[in-house]
Amino acid sequence: MEDASFLEQEYPGLKYVRSDGLALPFPHKSFDLAVSFAVIEHVGSRVQQKAVVMELCRVGTTCCITTPNRWYPVEFHTAVPLIYWLPPSWFRALLNLLGQHFFAQEENLNLLSEKEVLKMLPTDAEVSTRHFRLLGLIFNLLFYVI
Repeated sequence: MEDASFLEQEYPGLKYVRSDGLALPFPHKSFDLAVSFAVIEHVGSRVQQKAVVMELCRVGTTCCITTPNRWYPVEFHTAVPLIYWLPPSWFRALLNLLGQHFFAQEENLNLLSEKEVLKMLPTDAEVSTRHFRLLGLIFNLLFYVI
């Protein structure tokens, strides 16, 4: 995670807080809106991903989460087509063979389907889902959680 403390100088009144996302240093529902744009696919295992999602929902009255759709034919980080439809051990092995060692590691890229994200959200939450399409296929998912 990069250091963005320089933003405090560029935007007076802003307070930069560095956190891993698993235990945010904020009280319950302390923000009107908690946002995660294309982050959860980069935080590791499904257990870690769910922990980050639950933590966002804990600190935000409303939560907005986006993530690439695992079932889109081309993955945008690697530009490799179709292999993400294979079992994870297979596509990770193929990424290593293609020299994409960074993205072959689960902690750096662990794509999600809509069903997987929905399972991570609080059971009592009201959820709206929006699909973003490219060439008629869903490439990005948005979850708006209240």
